[in-house]
Amino acid sequence: MTKNIVFMLASFVVVLSSCSKDWLDEKPDISTVIPETLQDIQGLLDNASGIMNTNSPALAEIASDDFYVLESSYAGLAQNERNAYIRDKIDSYTQVSDWFGVGNKNGSYARVFYCNLALETLGKIKFDTPSDKETWDNLKGQALFQRSRTFYELAQVFANPYNPNTAKNELGIPLRVESDINIKSVRASVQQTYDQIINNLLEAKSLLPINALYKTRASKVSVYALLARIYLNMEQYENALKNADSCLALYNTLLNYNDLSSSASFPIQIMNNEVIFHSTMINYVSLALRVLIDDELYSLYDEHDKRKSVFFGSNANGRTFKGNYSGSRLLFNGLSTNEQYLIRAECYARAGKVPEAMADLNTLYRNRWDSNEAYIDLTALDADDALRQVLLERRKELLLRGLRWSDLRRLNRDPRFAITLTRTIAGETYTLEPNSYKYTFPIPDDIIEITGMPQNPGWER
Repeated sequence: MTKNIVFMLASFVVVLSSCSKDWLDEKPDISTVIPETLQDIQGLLDNASGIMNTNSPALAEIASDDFYVLESSYAGLAQNERNAYIRDKIDSYTQVSDWFGVGNKNGSYARVFYCNLALETLGKIKFDTPSDKETWDNLKGQALFQRSRTFYELAQVFANPYNPNTAKNELGIPLRVESDINIKSVRASVQQTYDQIINNLLEAKSLLPINALYKTRASKVSVYALLARIYLNMEQYENALKNADSCLALYNTLLNYNDLSSSASFPIQIMNNEVIFHSTMINYVSLALRVLIDDELYSLYDEHDKRKSVFFGSNANGRTFKGNYSGSRLLFNGLSTNEQYLIRAECYARAGKVPEAMADLNTLYRNRWDSNEAYIDLTALDADDALRQVLLERRKELLLRGLRWSDLRRLNRDPRFAITLTRTIAGETYTLEPNSYKYTFPIPDDIIEITGMPQNPGWER
């Protein structure tokens, strides 16, 4: 029964996410596909490769400075990829996979629909045994976690960075918290968006087991990890530290890169021991074979740093990236212990706790260092020096993980770390200044036309 439900709902989501007319206005008869049991709901939430753990937004990764493409390759990119790559709107901006999903059927808001359907069905199920109650709690926690991480990922693309002074008045994202397709989508504020995300995650934490049976499911550890990521980008460093520390207290395993085969096409296995929660970004096929790493970024790695051989390969066009935690060409954007060590180290540095910051940094770096060479612990002169070293390692360690865009958005507010990005295509240079309105992507044109939502400032026609 569960497989049929997943298949029929996948077809239903195609209708919901159709860009030819508002997916919220469609009114198909879904009475035959609504899940009825706890097993059915788990089946929906376990559709990992179809929708729940794939196709996270990726345009922001294209717009960041993690990679480049040759000018000869640029012309072969899809329209929205070209827009994102030069961080500008040169063509109409429609059928955006980050919003709709690949083929308009399996994107972020389709995942939100699944979660809402699961939550509403749980509200109708009565349980008679402690075992059923435990399963019920776990399923609700999973759905709340998945919806929250999806809202967060969308907010990194389509809403302004969180600023406590302006968040109540700035446009956030549509918060779809019901599966009823007759309810019109409206944009919440940035503050409402983050309140929804955090409150749901705190509720999920109280419902979930410490560890999940599979890394495609949520757990208390993954909630702590996601909260640490969110609070870091909100610049609430005390809360970020608290959650990263709670995460690492429960799970802190790191890979030793000396144990990996640098000659392998993709040396890092899927769902390896550093992974807390597995998810991947949209596989923009036209980009997959064109991504190259520039010499300036590559030069940041020490000659004895194993990441030079684990992360990077080469082809006829230049230096390539093979360090995906997906074990394939798919770009991993899930949660992992290495990110948590770096979050905690950054928060320690910002709090003036230099020994603690450097201890975390050295714990990570020792596992990246060639074991045939002596490792000398990194030291810092002061808190500012520690912070700079942590941010440098964050740049090197979390490459092509869907995190760089958010880092640029928050670090650009600090003059010490603000940078200007440029790309030149066909003799024309495109510049992205710190804190530009272009750090928030435009809502797709077809969504604006259908719903009447206000467009993000700077992108209005």
